Amino acid sequence: MKTKKAFTLIELLIVIAIIGILAGVIIVNMANARQQARDAKYIAYVKQVSDLVQKANAMGYFNGITTANWRCLGSYAGNCWGSYVSDPAVDDVLSRLTNSIPQGEPVPGNTANAGTLIFINATTITVTAFASENGAFNPKLCLPGWTPYPASGSYRCDLVINK
Repeated sequence: MKTKKAFTLIELLIVIAIIGILAGVIIVNMANARQQARDAKYIAYVKQVSDLVQKANAMGYFNGITTANWRCLGSYAGNCWGSYVSDPAVDDVLSRLTNSIPQGEPVPGNTANAGTLIFINATTITVTAFASENGAFNPKLCLPGWTPYPASGSYRCDLVINK
């Protein structure tokens, strides 16, 4: 007489438990990978804006500007750090770069502050990038050579370029 070989209930439960544990590990790793991808995309955007401003400075685009003025660059969905009044001289200079300024990337976990700011005065140009994530300072969002401001309440990183 032939006997049927089948899995026992215990064996099936063990297999289901193992599959559940593996699925849990994969889901956690995917969330971390998504966060790292968002951070990398934002850092690449900030680097691109920084390089653009440095090239424009090297070409002398900012030489005639002497009044201190903030300007939003590459805002994301119209959001930037508050509303800053534009200076016609700054707007004129930056209008030459408009097609080169990339669309802003949202700060990971903080879409209210996005894009970057540029502050121009007689001697320096400061590029400001937001570095807050879920209401806390995220130092990973600061590029090498940038000055972090974790305690300022604005959670930002600045790059100061001499004219």
